[in-house]
Amino acid sequence: LQGNIRVFVRVRPALAVGANGSGTTAGGLTCPAAPAGSSADAVEVAELVAPGGPPRKARTFKFAYDRVLDGAADQVAVFREVRPFVQSALDGYKVCVFAYGQTGSGKTHTMLGGGGPATSAAPGADAGLLQRSLHLVFDGVEQLKAAQGWTFELSVEMLEIYLDKVYDLLGDGGEPQPRAVRDTGEAIAVDGLKRVAVSCAEEADLVLAAARKRRHTSATKSNDHSSRSHCLFALHVHGASGDGREVRRGCLNLVDLAGSERLAASGSNDDPKLLKEAQFINSSLAALGNTISALTSGDRAHVPFRDSKLTFLLQPCLGGDAKTLAIFNLAPELQHHKETLCTLRFGQKV
Repeated sequence: LQGNIRVFVRVRPALAVGANGSGTTAGGLTCPAAPAGSSADAVEVAELVAPGGPPRKARTFKFAYDRVLDGAADQVAVFREVRPFVQSALDGYKVCVFAYGQTGSGKTHTMLGGGGPATSAAPGADAGLLQRSLHLVFDGVEQLKAAQGWTFELSVEMLEIYLDKVYDLLGDGGEPQPRAVRDTGEAIAVDGLKRVAVSCAEEADLVLAAARKRRHTSATKSNDHSSRSHCLFALHVHGASGDGREVRRGCLNLVDLAGSERLAASGSNDDPKLLKEAQFINSSLAALGNTISALTSGDRAHVPFRDSKLTFLLQPCLGGDAKTLAIFNLAPELQHHKETLCTLRFGQKV
């Protein structure tokens, strides 16, 4: 991969129409075919013209990204596009793939899939990027061992950022406790963060499936299983060639961000706990936007990485020789029109 960052858009399939019309898809969102020879894909969103106002023609908002995956794209098709990033981690690069979007847009399904842990030599049809990435990396490791005599050590970490505090999801039993985060000068370190050595994809997925059960989730009006925290997974890949002349220290970071949300739409205004969670979520996502804006402006001396734990932890993935992929997830229904435009505009900025 050349360059540091790519932006994909994934539109989840429309939900079935409910009795209250909540599943209607008249949001005016289309994914037109890219022109021949174009390196970018397009998304178009028709403006909603309020009834009763002066008659005028609705505008069409047009956006372009590195790749757009519509509702017909399954998990296999998504991973086909993400595969080069995972390969870069095996090649020794720092790689970060993060999923962004409103609550209920399919971020967690994209990253973690809809089923349980892997139980066979291949991921199931509904497996997410995490399970598929594990299989790709371990398959590559075995090929390098057999063909060139490489040796590898692989380990995993998993943490969450909840109310701007960092928790180790792989820590020993009991309720997870907040962890301090420090900049050591060489890396961003989380005090006492547990790293678990793994020998195969199935073992890694079983470890991570247990960790995911400790994550904070709540039911809101927008999503029955809304993630109330940012979840960060890391797979460390340390390898050495048989003759000892080449060493690779790659790291694959997969980040399932909590969903951006309007307080009234999610019902968070009616519940003090949900309200506090939503405020911290939106604040950290705003900090991510400000950080990326500073990076794109070229003023790298004043990048606000320390404005939130999220951007502080992602700092190594957003600069240097790191490879970053941002997947912006969209919900196509009419009632999500405003959130869709906000997500697409942020994706355009990235």
